[in-house]
Amino acid sequence: MRTMLLPLCLLTLILPAAAWNKPGHMATGAVAYHDLKANPALLEKLVAVLREHPDYVGKWKPQVDEGAAANIPDAEVLLMMAARWPDDSDDGHRGQKGEWHYINTPVSFDGSPTKPAKPNNLVTSFPDRVQEFKSAPNSAEGKIQKAIALCWILHQLGDAHQPLHAVSLFSQRFQGNAGDLGGNIFYVRYSEGGATQKLHFVWDEAITSSYNLRQLNQLAITLRAENPRAKFENVGEQKQQRWIEESAALAKSVVYQNGMLQSGPNKNDGIVLPAGYSQERGRVGKQRGTLAGYRMADWLKAHL
Repeated sequence: MRTMLLPLCLLTLILPAAAWNKPGHMATGAVAYHDLKANPALLEKLVAVLREHPDYVGKWKPQVDEGAAANIPDAEVLLMMAARWPDDSDDGHRGQKGEWHYINTPVSFDGSPTKPAKPNNLVTSFPDRVQEFKSAPNSAEGKIQKAIALCWILHQLGDAHQPLHAVSLFSQRFQGNAGDLGGNIFYVRYSEGGATQKLHFVWDEAITSSYNLRQLNQLAITLRAENPRAKFENVGEQKQQRWIEESAALAKSVVYQNGMLQSGPNKNDGIVLPAGYSQERGRVGKQRGTLAGYRMADWLKAHL
C-alpha cells in the first residue's frame, strides 16, 4: 500500500481518541457485513449475540427499524452500531478504557528523545477483550458480557487500522511525555483563510462523515468495488501487532510525510496542508477502512 501523502499527524495519545469518527467505524462494519452476506448462518449468530447488548432495545432497535425501512438488513445495521459503540459508551474513553483505543508508539524524525508507549494500550487490551468474548458464560449476565466484548473487538480492530492510532510524534517542538498527543496539538488548515483543525480531526474524517444508513450501505459497496480483497497483499493477516505496524508505517510516510509536514504554532494558526494532501488522505483512509472491514469479517468467521 504505497502512498505519497503529505502532511499530517496522528491520533493516538494521552487525550481521548476516536480513531475513525463514528461514521467511519460504521462504514467498516458495513464492509464486513457485505463480505459475510454469503454466510447467513454466521450472521444469525452475530445478530443473536448483539441483541443481548444493553443498548439494543433503547438505542439500536430504532436504527434497525430505520434500516429495515430502507431495505438494509438487521445484521448490517447491528454491525455498524456495534463497531462504533465504544465511542458512544459513557465510559468508553475514561480511565483505562480510554487507552484501549490507541498505542502511542514513539516516532521521531529529528533525533529528539522519545518516551515508550504506555503498557495499557490498544495492543495489550485487545487479547483481553477476545478472552472475555470467548469465556463469557451462557447466562443472562454472560450474554451481556459477550456482546460488550464483541463491540470492543470490532471497534479496536478498526482503531488499529487508523494510522494516527499507532504512533506519537516527538520532535523539537513536541517533547515531554506524549509528543504531539496523536495529532491533537498538531495544527493545520485545509486552505488559506480556513479554520484551523487538529491533524487528529482531519484523519478522523478520512472515510466519511455521513450517519445515513442508506449512504453508508452504498459506501461499503463502493469501497469493496474500489478496494477488492485481491488488492491487499496481507488481507488475511490476523495478528493485531501487524495491523499496528502497517498503520505506523503509513503514519510516518503518508501522514507525517517522513517529517516534512509542519504544524502551526497554536490552535488558532494552522499551516495550510499541501496540495493533494486531503485527496491522498481520503484514498489511504478508505483503503485502511476497507481492509479493516475484510479483517473484521475474517475475525468473525473464525470466532463466532
